[in-house]
Amino acid sequence: MHVFESETRRPSVPIAKERLKSLIVSDRVHCTPDTYEFLCRELYRTVSKYIKVTKEQFQVEITHSKIHITLTGEES
Repeated sequence: MHVFESETRRPSVPIAKERLKSLIVSDRVHCTPDTYEFLCRELYRTVSKYIKVTKEQFQVEITHSKIHITLTGEES
């Protein structure tokens, strides 16, 4: 590790993947990335009222014909 590097620095690959994913989804459903993010937040907020889930476990896939929500994590 270099002297000026931070241990908490987040790798750029996951950030770039998320940005690309947002752009692809927004292109598929013809909405802006901001609208897509807003929709995902609202879906998370609604689902989390009824199911204990973290943001890391909550994934949304949107296409022209469906919205697919995946909850990941440990199985009981």
